[in-house]
Amino acid sequence: MKSLTAKQIGEKFGKTPKEINEIFDDLDFLKKSDCGYTVTKKGQINGGIQKKYMGNDYVAWNEEILNNELFILVNQNNKLE
Repeated sequence: MKSLTAKQIGEKFGKTPKEINEIFDDLDFLKKSDCGYTVTKKGQINGGIQKKYMGNDYVAWNEEILNNELFILVNQNNKLE
């Protein structure tokens, strides 16, 4: 199964990677760290995979996240006014 970055997810919803990561932070799927983002237990359960690129931590997501009801709900509620 394919994994997606916050940038790739954001492109599907018209949001920036920062906005996508804020949604995942609100859901407690990840936490901001000194070197990027760290996946939480809840995030792992929902398909989060801890990755590192050029010394920075980030979380990739199983493509099933696009069908995650909680993510969809919060994403719709965060639409820009």
